[in-house]
Amino acid sequence: MAMTRETIKLITPSGKALEIIPYLTARERNELRNTYLSEMTAEIDPQNLKESKVSGIRGSVYEKQEHTLIKLGVVSYDGKTENILDRLLDERPEEYDFVVKELDKALTGGLTQPK
Repeated sequence: MAMTRETIKLITPSGKALEIIPYLTARERNELRNTYLSEMTAEIDPQNLKESKVSGIRGSVYEKQEHTLIKLGVVSYDGKTENILDRLLDERPEEYDFVVKELDKALTGGLTQPK
């Protein structure tokens, strides 16, 4: 059974209506997390998991994570629900960055940064 979530309504720097969700479900959070985890390699010591470490991460992880965040979190942009990511990618960088920043604040409290 799908649940109905309230939404947050904002106005972007270019004056367009933006509607986002205020939180991720566990399933959505896992999908977002997977964009990060699927781009890293780790050295795991099965005998001593505390000594395991991330040994590499692809630079594309940030873009993939932002795109997934937009796909999951934006309900509508400029009054439309179709092709939101593509339309934002065709906007000025300030517009795109505003949307990512607002989603980041509302949904994740800060995108996970690699160490």
